[in-house]
Amino acid sequence: MTLLEIEGLTLDLPTPAGTLRLLDGIDLALNAGDWHGIVGESGCGKSLTALSIMRLQPDRTRLGGRLVFDGRDLLGLDEPALGRLRGAEIGMIFQEPMTALNPVRTIGWQIAEGLRLDGRLGRADIAARTRDAMRRVGLDPEQFSPKLYPHQLSGGQRQRAMIAMVLARRPKLLIADEPTTALDVTVQAEILKLIAEIADETGMALLFITHDLGVVAAIAEAVHVMYAGQIVETGPTDLVFDELAHPYLRGLFDALPTALGEAGRGRLAAIPGQVPEPGGAAQACSFAPRCHRADALCHSVRPVLAPLEAPAHRAACFHPLARGRDRA
Repeated sequence: MTLLEIEGLTLDLPTPAGTLRLLDGIDLALNAGDWHGIVGESGCGKSLTALSIMRLQPDRTRLGGRLVFDGRDLLGLDEPALGRLRGAEIGMIFQEPMTALNPVRTIGWQIAEGLRLDGRLGRADIAARTRDAMRRVGLDPEQFSPKLYPHQLSGGQRQRAMIAMVLARRPKLLIADEPTTALDVTVQAEILKLIAEIADETGMALLFITHDLGVVAAIAEAVHVMYAGQIVETGPTDLVFDELAHPYLRGLFDALPTALGEAGRGRLAAIPGQVPEPGGAAQACSFAPRCHRADALCHSVRPVLAPLEAPAHRAACFHPLARGRDRA
């Protein structure tokens, strides 16, 4: 059963100089229990997509298209209905726990807050579920008192507290927005393992947002590659990362530190130029100014996601690479 269905999602910001299109025609679907990843450079719209699903998009912006969760039209729900949905059915782990957690409330209070708002559990049951959630994320209440404040925890422990907040509500969908960016490599691995174990144990669908291709390769069954507010390549992770059909994704892989030794170039590769500033709906390929394969067609017509050799693998490119080996 399709849990989350996004079709033609747009996010526009009206300004005195004209409308800026921040998201431009996003299509994405998750079934119950699916684990998907969204990758791309900073500024490509990954976090805006996550916030739009939660209906927490920036002020003054306008959402368009179709956004359906578990049979409900999220674009048609009022704020009270959205408030009942957030946390209870769609949980989100944010990038920096110190800014997401309330510094003047204890971690136990914050983990239990959503349960209190539900109004369906008594005080004893709320306390028991809070302690259970802490224990399951490695914050045993015997060692880490629920009365601790966020500043009394390390970065990894704060991130575990945020995961406990989500876990206590037992949502159907977990959105993890760069949850390991501020952590060191060892703690990153522990947090990723924890998220995967919890999603597997509870049957939650997982939408993992990151700039780290290695993380997506390790955790996601399907991947969506974003560039300039659009999805430019999508499909099963193993297939997409094996073929690297879109020149943008090929460029991201070439920029990995591991590519240095393999190619023997002596320095890291980089995609020339930068992500374009938001504007109106794209009338051409948004990656064309940075692409060595672009021709007149690319600079004048916008490509759409089209099936490649495997129908589940699609790319928005007039000149897709041949199984990732063609760099000419």
